[in-house]
Amino acid sequence: MIALVGAVTQVDATYNYLRDGSILQQGSPTKRHFGADSYELYVQDSYRVKPTLTVNLGLRYSLFSPPWETTGLQVSPTISLGKWFQQRGANMLKGLPSNLDPLVSFDLSGPANGGKNNWYGWDYKDFGPRVSFAWSPKSSGGLLKSLFGDGGKTSIRGGFGLFMTASVRACLLPSIDRLIRPIHDVDQSGWPGGHVHGPALDGAQHSPDH
Repeated sequence: MIALVGAVTQVDATYNYLRDGSILQQGSPTKRHFGADSYELYVQDSYRVKPTLTVNLGLRYSLFSPPWETTGLQVSPTISLGKWFQQRGANMLKGLPSNLDPLVSFDLSGPANGGKNNWYGWDYKDFGPRVSFAWSPKSSGGLLKSLFGDGGKTSIRGGFGLFMTASVRACLLPSIDRLIRPIHDVDQSGWPGGHVHGPALDGAQHSPDH
């Protein structure tokens, strides 16, 4: 009967909020401008242990900032989700129901919003050591001479390095833009269970169970 009269029983919509709390008109593009800082320092020295062996030692220090949305269209949980999950696990072991878990609130965040907490913190421990060597075997005869020839004709090199990269930030941004932004998903239906969910601005609270 409902289909015959053309009644609409359910409406789904996703609203994007601007920084001032107003709603972006549906169909308008959602613009995001991300920024990030990167600093690196590298030192190296070479040591000639003996005429046929040289050892190179180096150390690189990398400092990559968390990315942020430069116009302030950025929200983050006001509590640590890591601690939230730890508390949830502790409550489970005690037999406590999930409705006792604290609600997760979202608020404006990032450097463009007065330096509030970003998506994650800085990592100040990115030290990358480098070790390498160059060895020129020298032998007066025997098997080594037949393999490597006279001194100076063969060079054996090897090395080890620990490398840090900022490319992970570029991989994270699409997920961050899609999942952690000021949006409001609405599902209004005539059936039981119709609900409103999603992070809104101004400290609105929502249960992660929804």
